[in-house]
Amino acid sequence: MQSLTAAGRSNSPEVVSETPQCEENCLHSYELIHPNIAQVHRDLQNTQPILLPNLLKSMIMLKYNREDRHSDGDPMTAKELSDYGDNQLRILVEEAVAFCNDASRSEQLTKKLEEISEDISKSRSHKSLSTALNSILIDFQSRDVGQLKRCRPEDLTLYNSSANISMNSKFLLETYFGLPFEELTNLMEAGGPKSSSNSESSCKTDWSDFVSCIEVTKDHGDRKANLRQNWKRHRYTSQHLLGSVSTLHRTSPPPSGRSSSTQVSSSSPPMPESGPESAPGARGVLKRVQEGEDTDNEHLLKRLKTSSFSECDIPPLAPMHPGMLPAEVQCAFFGLELLRSRWDRTHSIVMLLAGDQFSIQWHDSQGCIRSQAVNVYGEELPSLVATIILLQRFQTLMRGRAGVQLQVNIDGVGIPFTVPEGIRARWEAHGRRPVAVRPVSLAEASAIPVSTAAPSQDRALDTRLDDYFFKWYWRESTRHSEKHIVDTAKLRAEMYLPKGHASDVANYLPEIHSSEDFDSLSTRHIREYVQLDPTGWRVPCAMLSGRLLSMESTFKPHEVQAQIWDILRCLTLLWALGISHGDISFQNIMSTVPTRDGTKRMVLNDFDLAVIMNPGDESPTENSGATGTRPFMALDVLDNPDGNIKCLRQDIESTLWSLVWYCCRMPEWNEGTYQEVHALKMGWILQGEFQNPRQGVEEKYRPLLEDIGWVLHTEGAELYKLRSKMLRGLSRLDVPAGKSPKVARSAKNFLETCERFFARSEDYKSWPWMDFVVKT
Repeated sequence: MQSLTAAGRSNSPEVVSETPQCEENCLHSYELIHPNIAQVHRDLQNTQPILLPNLLKSMIMLKYNREDRHSDGDPMTAKELSDYGDNQLRILVEEAVAFCNDASRSEQLTKKLEEISEDISKSRSHKSLSTALNSILIDFQSRDVGQLKRCRPEDLTLYNSSANISMNSKFLLETYFGLPFEELTNLMEAGGPKSSSNSESSCKTDWSDFVSCIEVTKDHGDRKANLRQNWKRHRYTSQHLLGSVSTLHRTSPPPSGRSSSTQVSSSSPPMPESGPESAPGARGVLKRVQEGEDTDNEHLLKRLKTSSFSECDIPPLAPMHPGMLPAEVQCAFFGLELLRSRWDRTHSIVMLLAGDQFSIQWHDSQGCIRSQAVNVYGEELPSLVATIILLQRFQTLMRGRAGVQLQVNIDGVGIPFTVPEGIRARWEAHGRRPVAVRPVSLAEASAIPVSTAAPSQDRALDTRLDDYFFKWYWRESTRHSEKHIVDTAKLRAEMYLPKGHASDVANYLPEIHSSEDFDSLSTRHIREYVQLDPTGWRVPCAMLSGRLLSMESTFKPHEVQAQIWDILRCLTLLWALGISHGDISFQNIMSTVPTRDGTKRMVLNDFDLAVIMNPGDESPTENSGATGTRPFMALDVLDNPDGNIKCLRQDIESTLWSLVWYCCRMPEWNEGTYQEVHALKMGWILQGEFQNPRQGVEEKYRPLLEDIGWVLHTEGAELYKLRSKMLRGLSRLDVPAGKSPKVARSAKNFLETCERFFARSEDYKSWPWMDFVVKT
């Protein structure tokens, strides 16, 4: 079946602003902006630009290793792979040059690009671009370009800008199925199928349906004459495009005038508009200002016009206005929506045609790789053609889908499984992007009733995976896998703890059955190929563990009050054994599945930010910074977000803040800067809000909430006494202002404060674990 492409809108998650202004020293640093925009902007500003041919070569090299190399063949050496990339890039560019220099083949492309340069309607401009790009795809659909083989018929894609309407997917399938490729493009150019009048049967395109996106912005410069002049001469050359670096144009300053923009997206399945998570509030952040709309930021426009761009490789981002984003930032939002659209998405590619400037953004879990722009209305038109030809030859892996085969071994039998439909990764410019779900067997995924499965059928059809939990996350290369950390903790507990007490650690850690890294999908490769610093590269990790339940759904408040000592003791012993969790949160304190007699245990979960130390170390050697989630972070960490995790006290305090969240949700603690959240939590303690909790807190939670508050209040008072005593002593010394040492109490002090309000049962007093140290 032929594939279509669809336009879409970016659906940024609803996150409350962390800061009212952009944190970068840029042309819109005085704007009130969404925190996701600031996050994206930081990533773009910290991205070293590269030449477009270098990025194309790197993608060719990556394609070879991921899609084209025979599995039983020897891998190329670094030099052989680089030479292969050079050779295939040369062939690709020569094919693109031949296309541009052939008037009959490239006439449709040039004609439509000329239409875009004219002052025509927005919708017509976008349709012109999709038709222009499709003319390239049609021409090359049956051509091999060097070793870059043609697509299979079922993998063909087209560009389409007409899917911002709700369509009946059944109607689309009936309309498009079996049509020749050229007829499909003609139908789309003529307007395509109309939206279904039956709203119940209509559906919308999801971001996971897209292969790639193109952002289009217009200026009012007359590019038509320049394009026509270059094209009529038919003197495009590969030497010009692949020659010295100096022949490639840097990005020109963005147009200062207002522009309208949309995106043209490349996709596979024929499904229509933006995803189900799109919300009016989220879309409002990204909605573009209409042409002719007035603005109150003329002073920023003036600064833009007079700024020099000679000191940076890529010009500063254009100013933002209410409801408007610079094209580069808009592209990044598209890339990140593509990246999170599927749990196994490895990367996304977004192109930008801003006036006559064409560039590419590559997004993955390590951040953005951004090319310098080329002038397609000048002599670099074949660069655009070469890019489209290359993307046409991408298969599943290079389109960003990992395609890993998941399997669990049960009683010596390998049972394949999958992930439920619709599971998305976390939205973030770069990071772990974790996905944690209950896996489903192939029978569940295909809706085959277990009762109807024949006894002789494969075990995969009659096996449920209720006792398992699957996690996919992008691990930093410098960190150990969760399984390695948990296994190390259990091994050290057996080695160092007194006989019979290893279970005080092992019983409260997750049971991780398997963990596998997929280095071939690592973010390192594309950066090494393009000769960027790969430091901080990430590798995807698939982990299968025993099923756990949320603490909230399993434990009643009086049970939490008694059994929280399991977690506090486990944390204390882990630290003595040289394991720092560093990310204690409400979500990471979980429960085993209750047995038939109701037995259950709390479990300390999620060790992907944990650090392995030498037993007896007081703090990790590496700088971990402010890890964790604001509502659960210790006050010391919030007050010093760039510092290390100094001691066990902070993990204990995070445990108590997690219990506060269990009793009473405090959404405002999830908003604002670290310092603002620090002030809110301090106010909650000092003003005694735990004694008079807000409305809606059930009575059964109030005793636990009050005890937690008194622990934090008492511990704060003890710290205040120590600080006052220290300051009195320092007043007699010549200590520079702001250089006084921080006051700290031991973890044992903190635990003893906890005991004043959470009585320990005899089970927790059986041996002096608060004083345990590993003896060398």
